[in-house]
Amino acid sequence: MSREVPEGWQASPIPDLLQKISKRIRKLQTRDYRDRGAIPIVDQGESIICGYTDDVDNICPVSLPVIVFGDHTRCFKFIDFPFAVGADGTQLLKPTSGLDPQFFFYALSSLDLPSEGYSRHFRYLKEKSILYPSLTEQRRIAEILSSVDKTIHATQAIIEQTRKVKQSVLKRLLTKGIGHTRFKQTEIGEIPEEWEVVSLADLAENSRNSFVIGPFGSNLVMSDYRDEGVPVVFVRDLRPGQFRWKSNVFVTQEKATQLQPHSVKSGDLVVTKMGLPPGIAALCPEDFPCGIVTADIIRLRPNRTKVDPAFLVELLNGDRARKAVEEITGGQTRPKITLRDYKNVKVALPQTSEQRLIREGIAPFQTCIEGQEEQLTVLEALKKALMSDLLTGRKRVSDGFLMAAE
Repeated sequence: MSREVPEGWQASPIPDLLQKISKRIRKLQTRDYRDRGAIPIVDQGESIICGYTDDVDNICPVSLPVIVFGDHTRCFKFIDFPFAVGADGTQLLKPTSGLDPQFFFYALSSLDLPSEGYSRHFRYLKEKSILYPSLTEQRRIAEILSSVDKTIHATQAIIEQTRKVKQSVLKRLLTKGIGHTRFKQTEIGEIPEEWEVVSLADLAENSRNSFVIGPFGSNLVMSDYRDEGVPVVFVRDLRPGQFRWKSNVFVTQEKATQLQPHSVKSGDLVVTKMGLPPGIAALCPEDFPCGIVTADIIRLRPNRTKVDPAFLVELLNGDRARKAVEEITGGQTRPKITLRDYKNVKVALPQTSEQRLIREGIAPFQTCIEGQEEQLTVLEALKKALMSDLLTGRKRVSDGFLMAAE
């Protein structure tokens, strides 16, 4: 191991620090997840809890706490409550005696594992080593980091609750509209009489390549990626209603020219073609330079005479569009929607003036969410800095206080 070992610390390969879990683990498929239930389901996705079940036979038999590792996603989770294990790719880890489980979780979380897409990553984890101090110092470090995590989780809870309220208001606005008293039955349900039902294909700009997916796999591969140039947009850069480019992956201008039909620019909508769940939509922001989308993304260039782009984002992330996507992808182990199917998704469309009013009506909720997310970014940066210092021994803890190692 190349890192210097601080005084009083040890360095060990991760395989030497793992207990062997011999119990048979039942793993639930995504089709078995429920929105409510007595037992939370934990899988390899980013969210701590991905669903629920009521079947007690699904409770994980491994003693708590346990660390969940996403073999495909590289996510680590510290789980100290009864749960069921979800889907393929979920690995359970327990440290040997002499290691505090929560410290071990933070140590694992600090590792830099290479990303190989949807490939297995546990083999890379087994090649790593970690540093660790005495059990007493481990517990102090874990206590400091967990206190920051509690604040992070509280902020995340505010964001989640605000999202729920926003979604509830949006659901009513997208079904009842503003000020309507007369309604009609349609193939997608009851809508205001003045609205119309259209397919998403009807809302694309009347130009070539206005509604496309990313390039076929062999046309954009890892060897094409560069440290600078034209940005590449991945699924991980999108959240419902939010475009946050964090991939920091580029291609050359020459390669981008070859892939021009798959370009994305300010004002375009980008939608996840696969993921948990697929169909997450966001608007490419004004300050984003022209880029390229990957094969797992749908790019829609909207016809602004028919639809307000920001309203369309809310429409696509709303209940009706989300349920339409779920009906198409239901039963798939790795849910994925084709461009053809997505173009045929039907939505209820008001006049552009009412679209803008609906968008303005939910704007305060979005402003609150974005403010809390800025605070979350600050907290996550603090946690990252603390992990860098505490898990390497650059700063030591003594009686609950930090002190410089030197």
